[in-house]
Amino acid sequence: GSYRLLLTQSDGVARETPVTVLPPNPKISNLPIRVNLDETSEALRMEGAGLDRIEEASSEAGEIKGTSQSQGWAGEIVLRAGLVAGQRFPLVLKVKGLEDPLTVPDAIEIVGPRPGIMSAQKALTGDLGIEIGADELPTGTPAGLVLTVNHLHEGARPQLELGCESGELRHSLTLTAGELSGKTSLTSAGPGALYLSVDPGVVGYAGCRLQATVILDKEGRSDPFALGRVIRFPRLDKFMLTAEKIGDSSYAGILEGRDLDVIERVGWDAQNGVQADSIPTPVPGDPSRQTLRVVLPWPAPGPHAPLYVWLRGEQTGRRTAVTY
Repeated sequence: GSYRLLLTQSDGVARETPVTVLPPNPKISNLPIRVNLDETSEALRMEGAGLDRIEEASSEAGEIKGTSQSQGWAGEIVLRAGLVAGQRFPLVLKVKGLEDPLTVPDAIEIVGPRPGIMSAQKALTGDLGIEIGADELPTGTPAGLVLTVNHLHEGARPQLELGCESGELRHSLTLTAGELSGKTSLTSAGPGALYLSVDPGVVGYAGCRLQATVILDKEGRSDPFALGRVIRFPRLDKFMLTAEKIGDSSYAGILEGRDLDVIERVGWDAQNGVQADSIPTPVPGDPSRQTLRVVLPWPAPGPHAPLYVWLRGEQTGRRTAVTY
């Protein structure tokens, strides 16, 4: 704050001199601040103490605009042309109460472009016995995904963060290439490619829109990339049509498998389904397996006709591998 300093000289006369006591200079804790090449503009954030006193920031690295906030200082920088990775620049701060600017040496480091996931190829373990959409990832089944990543330079040891873009998250994962985490793994699949093996249900509940983000130590984080929608499918092992007649032209059937509670209707084609009014019954001695009583019209369209099932809320049936 402001004070008065009284100085008494040899003549015995006291003279008043104004004095201002300033708080400590701003301290930036997240140095160096790394900014990427090939970005039109990039967010610039300073963290630390006393940053609310910064009135203006500038650097030879590029044009900076921003303002102090309750938790730090935030703005953006537009890099000038001709910069190369590895260069460092001082940050010049105009601080409230200081006549001369405050220079922070080597505060800005120029690094390479951020990584980016360009595409993902999917392969599922085994035959689930039911139609699966290109955008769907079944729970309980390991999925193998090859991610094509740009700016993944040689010698880098990337990390991959898995979470939900939407829907309910069960457990976020961060994997390092070359390390195993439970039954989930991430490995290098060659230049610019990563291979991910994961059960999508480990990360998110059914309905989760699974997304991945590649992280490099210096270059930072990629934009999130959507891998697909986590969905719970029934596992159908057996189907038997019984001699129990229902009405004039339908018979009762028995489905056996797992997760049969997600089945809403059954039928012989993708458009015409009969409501499954029964609830699954656990198989004695194996509570993970169930049976489900269903009703189907007779006759079937032909010998060995495939069964179609509707998952809850769906308008079209899915062809299964079980036949009559």
